[in-house]
Amino acid sequence: VAMTLRFAVGMEAPTAAQRLAADVAPLPGTGGRALGDGVVNINDAIRLLRYLTGQIATLDSRLLSDSALVTDPVGYPANDYTRAHHVPIQTRLAEGGPAVDFTLLDPQGQPHRLLDLLKTKPVLMVFGSFTCHPYRDTGGRFFEMAHQAYDGGRSYADVVHFVHVNIPEAHPAAPDPSPYLGAVSLADISVKRQPRVYEERRAIAAEIQSWYDATQLILVDELEPYGPNNPVWSTYGPAPNAAFLIAQNGTIVREQDWAIPGDMKSAVDALLSRR
Repeated sequence: VAMTLRFAVGMEAPTAAQRLAADVAPLPGTGGRALGDGVVNINDAIRLLRYLTGQIATLDSRLLSDSALVTDPVGYPANDYTRAHHVPIQTRLAEGGPAVDFTLLDPQGQPHRLLDLLKTKPVLMVFGSFTCHPYRDTGGRFFEMAHQAYDGGRSYADVVHFVHVNIPEAHPAAPDPSPYLGAVSLADISVKRQPRVYEERRAIAAEIQSWYDATQLILVDELEPYGPNNPVWSTYGPAPNAAFLIAQNGTIVREQDWAIPGDMKSAVDALLSRR
């Protein structure tokens, strides 16, 4: 950083190699560059400092700050889901675009930040709830994938983080409506009411956590009274079983409105082969 500052203010002239190493802003770059604009200035020093102090996971990080998080589109739980005000199933963050940073707690109350996870490995993130049959299937298949061999004695859990985000119940017990229909929609596993406060959701997430082992990180999306309501679900796209693969630079390299474990495994392989 000190050397980059000297280059930026004209105290020293960088060699071609030094210019290439120090030219890290803007992102994306200009003139066909992945990052940088061919000159070294104060913006390069600032980006290097942010990287060295852990504010970004990689020098080419595209991760958006958590200020980009939004809240429940219906205003739940102050407003309930109805036929007139329900949430269409969709994803809102596109493949090839940036992910949004967030910090959520696990069922034991420990905080986990996406930025920090990305500093060590890519993140495979799946959304789900207790009363969602597709999540029970795909969550189990991601669990199996985590234990499969990747290469050289390493498993997939050694090379990618498996993160499950517990979200609104897809088919809550009556009389609670499904957020996706705005009406009661029962399944044979509709044994949980729709949580209206954080502790109720945390308790459900703890049950889900018991289905897996430490290879799967279970996180609880926020709910009253501790923070904005359903921010990660609302931001990434309200869907009962969406999945995302996020590269270490914060780019979404695979987006699935319905999780498809086989395709996601292929995406993980392709991502890791480029490293």
